[in-house]
Amino acid sequence: MRLSYEDQVRGRTVIDATGSSVGEVDSLYLESEASEAGGLRVSGIRVKLHSEVADAIGVAHGTFRAGAVDVPAEAIRAVGDAVLLSVAIGSLVHQPAAAPSP
Repeated sequence: MRLSYEDQVRGRTVIDATGSSVGEVDSLYLESEASEAGGLRVSGIRVKLHSEVADAIGVAHGTFRAGAVDVPAEAIRAVGDAVLLSVAIGSLVHQPAAAPSP
């Protein structure tokens, strides 16, 4: 994935593997490379979810705060006019482990 500026990607529609528009790109995650040349690489994106999508997958949100999901770079299939994911957005939500029964 080759990107020049974060503001070129921020706000683009995100479509998951089911073909549904799930939200928009809120920000990019950058990671420093461990090579001699150093540098940065995109390691993922944060997706600001549509409220109905957040409700459907159990992500908390409010009137003034959108629900968000972090998407690793490995789950991004393509970046163009929209960002296409290779997975369903719900599979990226970590559910808390159930407490063991007494």
